[in-house]
Amino acid sequence: MTRFWEPITRALLAPYYGKRTLMSNKYVFARDRVASHALSRVIAVGILASTLAQAEQAVPDTSQRPGLALREEWKQGDAPGEVRQEEPTSYRRFVMLVMANAYPGLDSEELIDRFFNTAMRLIAPGFDDVTTFSDMRNRCQLWVPNIGGGYVLSKRFAVFLTIGYGAGPVRTKANDPSIFLLPLHTDFEMQRSAFTVTPGLDFFPFGMVEQQAYHGLMDRLRGSKPMLGVRLPWTYAGYKVHAKVGLKPLSKLVDAKLDDAWSIWSANLNVGLDVPLTRRNQLNVNIGHSFFFARDYDFGGTVFSLTWKYFF
Repeated sequence: MTRFWEPITRALLAPYYGKRTLMSNKYVFARDRVASHALSRVIAVGILASTLAQAEQAVPDTSQRPGLALREEWKQGDAPGEVRQEEPTSYRRFVMLVMANAYPGLDSEELIDRFFNTAMRLIAPGFDDVTTFSDMRNRCQLWVPNIGGGYVLSKRFAVFLTIGYGAGPVRTKANDPSIFLLPLHTDFEMQRSAFTVTPGLDFFPFGMVEQQAYHGLMDRLRGSKPMLGVRLPWTYAGYKVHAKVGLKPLSKLVDAKLDDAWSIWSANLNVGLDVPLTRRNQLNVNIGHSFFFARDYDFGGTVFSLTWKYFF
């Protein structure tokens, strides 16, 4: 039985035996050959492990590659290398453009109708009254532009300062048949001007408009906030009148000029609404009444204002 397994055992264990062992039919184990073969396998495994470790270290970290970082910045809309800055949650400073539509009393202009128009109608019964600023007021044509800036003190208070100027003439020229058989020639020109410096304070009882994105008209109307305001304008107001009256061909039988100017303080109380347009743009609509500390019969009255505000 032993002889039957002997050739098979030799064939299987041949790599671990020397030539002399295989030929001598003896089971002499070649310890030096086995040790050498095992050591070579250990060395091979060590070299393979070292090679894999070096290869893993040589692979770059894609999360730290500058190219990938730059592509991430481009995806976010920034230029390469630009430092992203966080936008503030709300802006406190703003510039403003105001269009004020005034309805002053202008009682002094009644003198023009009482004396000038009445006298001209006695000479020329078909004479039409001259145009004055009272007529422009009645046609809603007295608009004064203002520009300025302000600062948000809190969620309910904001202060501002505006500067405004408005000036313009009204002129009436006519030739009417007169009782003297000669045409009555009239040339009546009147000019008014007003320069204003207006500090003001606005109070928002339910807080100011939220500085955020809005979508659609209804969203903007729901985001609107009511306000109460007080203004203390200083006004330098003046007027000039030039009247020429004659009978053609003598067109300047009367040539009269009048002018005057005043420096006046006043107070304005108003109520209105702030309507958001975008995150930084708002529209204010308000109506109030101006009380002048002098000549209130001439300059005091209702004021309607439209204000555009840009926050930064």
